[in-house]
This record gives sequence, C-alpha cells and structure tokens, in this order.
Amino acid sequence: MYNYKGARNLDALYEFVTGGYKTSPIDTIPQPPSFFDVKMKEIRQMFDKYSQDNEHLKYLLEDFDHIISFRKNAAATLLVMGAIIGFFFGMIVTLLMGIGKADKPKTTKSKKKKA
Repeated sequence: MYNYKGARNLDALYEFVTGGYKTSPIDTIPQPPSFFDVKMKEIRQMFDKYSQDNEHLKYLLEDFDHIISFRKNAAATLLVMGAIIGFFFGMIVTLLMGIGKADKPKTTKSKKKKA
C-alpha cells in the first residue's frame, strides 16, 4: 500500500498511479476489524444514544473505551475480579437467606379409621 500525499487533482493522481507511486514509502495493509471490534462499535453506538443526555454515563463510557483500547490486561483483570467478587457475594447472600429456615421433618396426617 502506498500513501499518496500529493495534490488532489486529475493530473497529479494520474502521474502517481502511472509510476509516481514507486518513489513513495511502502506501508503495510491494515488488518480488517475483528468480530470484537465490530460488536464493540455497535454497542458503543447504542450507548452513545443513551449517553447524550447523561454526562456521568458519557464519562463512564470514555473510561471504558480507554481501558479496552489501551489497557487490555487491566480489562481482563477487572473482568476476572468482578466474577470472583460476584461469586462470593452471591454465596454470602445465599447463605444469609438460608439462615433461620431449619429443616423441619414433614409429618403427614393420616386419617384414623373408625371401626
């Protein structure tokens, strides 16, 4: 891939295409966006609609974008820590909800037959 930095008219473009590209530096072709990048863009556009009126949500989304874009290890660490903390919080709530409910044996009432 060649970067064109010349004039934007027909003659200059024709000269670049017919041989002027040989003197310009060669760049690598960028990779197409990954599935993750495409989905993140869709989600980001959806949240942009909601964050137009909410300034706090806008700042939160900017921080999230920064973490995802530049600090991928931090994002993975936050995800793992959130899962661990959520698991333990769920276990504590489950244990607290079960306190006080002692298992009582169920007794069945049987009708006595009168003779």
